[in-house]
Amino acid sequence: MKCKLSEKCKFGNLCKDATRHDSLTVLGCSSFKAKEPMTNEEWLRQKSVEELAVFLAMVQLDEYEKPIDSAYVNTWVLWLKEKHEPLNNDEK
Repeated sequence: MKCKLSEKCKFGNLCKDATRHDSLTVLGCSSFKAKEPMTNEEWLRQKSVEELAVFLAMVQLDEYEKPIDSAYVNTWVLWLKEKHEPLNNDEK
């Protein structure tokens, strides 16, 4: 079973067997260290293509609280999966 604090621990991906914890320590784990909050860039980079497409559709429509039409999401998914074309000479 996965440790209940693995998402909050800097070493959570290393610990496979810790199953119990209290508010101060993880039983069987001497390496617990709270993760630093991730930046927006880190959050964005760890998203799947589909999650990123939903985010881009929300930004495009400026509608963070409303349901997003799947057509917008599909358009972004297709764009994200295309080969990148340099925008200017600086990217070559």
